[in-house]
Parts: sequence; C-alpha cells; structure tokens
Amino acid sequence: MRPDNKTLASQVFFKLGDIAALLDIEEYVLRYWRTKFPEIEPIKLNQNRNLYTAEHLERFRELKRLLYDERYTLAGARKYLDKTDPGPTGAEAAAPGPPRAPAPKPPAPVPKAPKAAAPAPDPQPEAPAGAGLKKEFIQELSQELREIREILSRPLERGDPVPPPPKGPITPR
Repeated sequence: MRPDNKTLASQVFFKLGDIAALLDIEEYVLRYWRTKFPEIEPIKLNQNRNLYTAEHLERFRELKRLLYDERYTLAGARKYLDKTDPGPTGAEAAAPGPPRAPAPKPPAPVPKAPKAAAPAPDPQPEAPAGAGLKKEFIQELSQELREIREILSRPLERGDPVPPPPKGPITPR
C-alpha cells in the first residue's frame, strides 16, 4: 500500500515512485527527464537504490510546470532552467549546507509617466528610408499569394498534373 501524499511530502528522501505519485506523472516520464536534465541525477546508495531529495522533487515539479502548464519544449525548459538556476546534482544535493535561495523573479515593469500633450502630427509624415521598398515587396508578395490561392481553388481539369497517390494503406472514409 502506497502512503498518502501528505506523508510522502514530509519525507527527506524519495524513491522515484514516490515522486511519480506526488506529481501524478508516470515513472518512465521522470526517468526520461532525468536523462535530459543531469542536475536531477539521484543519490546512489548502492546498485539497486536511487534516492531523491526535496530539491530534486522541486526540480521535477518545476519541470512539470514548464512542460505541461507553460507548454515549453524540453530544449526551452533546459534554457529556462539554465538561465534561472543551475540546480543541484546528485552529489551536491546530498551534501549538507545552507538551503538554496529561490530563483530570482524578473523585475516588475516600471509604469510609464503620462506624456504631456503631444504636438499635432504633420499632415503627411515622411516615410523612413527604405519604407517604399518594403511596401512594394509586401504588395508583390500579396499579389503572388492571391494568384496561388486562385490556382489552388480551381478544380483539376483534364491534362493538369495529378499528384502521386499517398504511400501506405488507403482506408475508406
């Protein structure tokens, strides 16, 4: 019988199954994350016993938040974690010492002061250098896209090239 989450959360060391139960994630997912994030390497007591600390649990919890809630990719989560906090490794997590400080939060945006009444705009403001080229390019691109849409919306006629059939089994709809 597995202990309840309250009992598990009060532990000092955790087995992978305990962390999986706390986070409601399958163990194989946690093992895969462990291969991608070396800072969550377990503490190895002997050949058959891997244990995790509360810091490991928090790292798994942060990964779950980034990957499932924030929809980061593994590479994106790696960059985010490297930027905010390098995290403990197996040996560092086992070593006694002062607790780690939480990752710094980004500074709050500074509110802008209200602007004084702006002067009336010129009736015909000058375009920045190169704006004409940009506008021409966008117009050409827009025209090409319209032509492509027209071509794709026409039904195939006799003599039109036909795309090759799809590979694999064809199933009726």
